[in-house]
Amino acid sequence: MKLDNALRANRIIVTAALICITALAAVLRLYDLERAGLGNLFYASTVYSMGLSVSNFLYAAYDPLGTFIVDKPPVALWFQVIFSKLIGFSGLAMILPMALASTAAVPLLYVTSKRAFGTGIGLLAAVIFAVLPVSVATARDSSMDPMLMLFLLVSVLFLQRAVEKCSLRLLIVWAILMGVAFNVKYFQAFIVLPASAIYILTSWRESLRPALIKWGLAGIVLLIVSLSWALAVDMVPSDSRPRVMNDPDDSVIGLILRYNGLNRALPQDVVVFLPPQGTSARQAAGLNQTARLFGTGNRGLGRLLGGSNGPLLGVTAILAIYGLVGLGFMSRKSLRGPPLFWFAWGGTGLIIFILGNRSPVHYFESFS
Repeated sequence: MKLDNALRANRIIVTAALICITALAAVLRLYDLERAGLGNLFYASTVYSMGLSVSNFLYAAYDPLGTFIVDKPPVALWFQVIFSKLIGFSGLAMILPMALASTAAVPLLYVTSKRAFGTGIGLLAAVIFAVLPVSVATARDSSMDPMLMLFLLVSVLFLQRAVEKCSLRLLIVWAILMGVAFNVKYFQAFIVLPASAIYILTSWRESLRPALIKWGLAGIVLLIVSLSWALAVDMVPSDSRPRVMNDPDDSVIGLILRYNGLNRALPQDVVVFLPPQGTSARQAAGLNQTARLFGTGNRGLGRLLGGSNGPLLGVTAILAIYGLVGLGFMSRKSLRGPPLFWFAWGGTGLIIFILGNRSPVHYFESFS
């Protein structure tokens, strides 16, 4: 507490520290970025195809002929297409938006966590996020997660201000940002919603009727923004647009609910890799070992601590839980307001990760 008070009293030191932390994050994410190549080739193919025509861009077409709509939402891909038009189609255009988004998330994490736990812990959170290997590795790839993180942290900032001021305008901005985040990576963005609901219900200082009106309006806006692209695509006749990848009903709503929803939550076999014809048993055994490096495994705590997850993700999660429990015993204030929001978000993410699909894992089809 004394350290936190000292940091709060000297804004120059705090600002300089935050600048250094952000600069470190930028170096780790941007240095020699072109070595990363095109990143995820699935997304690279989509970005290339989307850049060929306005129709492909709007529909997030996976292939140049606009035959299929990719099985991911469009917002992050749109950013990558824009970068590819500005600097040319390349690995840099694929990955630079994600590296920049992850870098910008560092000071945002400081600002949002500072409101809950103070300056010292805010700086510590920024440092951990800046140097955590999985965070750096994700930022140096073309996947959507860094951009999702950026949108979520901006939304948290507006949510905190909205709750403090009981402001409908700020709550609507939060709802819009959450809707956009949904169109970055679908339901993964909504992992924060239970924590947001708990935070709003326990910290909104206003009589019930006006509060319910504001919450209801924000909920409607959230729903409209979240489903706007999916409904717009589904309203177009199937023979006048690309077909939706990985959905038997050729529906984006179906894709969201099934392939990117229930299929990732309900227990079932998951084929991680499908080997080519003629693969020998020895080659299959080697490929099985490779598949396990992706962190898949059985449900339960063993999934967090075992395999490739244990050394970094598992240890980090255990330290975070230890810290949160310690804060809870130290001060009752940590059990309400902004701290409660972070506790709930972390708990929700941990539960979903432990219980989420990919278990039991069927790495490969049977070999005769």
